[in-house]
Amino acid sequence: MNIASLLLNNPFILAPLAGYTDLSFRLLCREMGADLTVSEMISCHGLVYGQEKTLIMLKTVPEERPWAIQLFGNEPELMGQAAALVSKKPVDLIDINMGCPVRKVIKKGSGAA
Repeated sequence: MNIASLLLNNPFILAPLAGYTDLSFRLLCREMGADLTVSEMISCHGLVYGQEKTLIMLKTVPEERPWAIQLFGNEPELMGQAAALVSKKPVDLIDINMGCPVRKVIKKGSGAA
């Protein structure tokens, strides 16, 4: 399977799961056959303002590659800044969350909002 220029050997992709997809879980899923893992939803605000909890969610190791980071937010300027920051990390894809229906996400104008 191809996603842009990224070639995946199998179609198994770990979707981002809030509260679950930390580095340990992503590595376990790689061992079980996931060919691509995705971070938890990363707040563009938390990333741009350097919040420690957000930065911890970006931790990865070479064995995890390929991996993607999922960003969410509702301010185009901050989303652009966050994407620029993420692009300096060892990441293969940047995913923009535009479909999350969870109340705490949409009430801030993000996700499916």
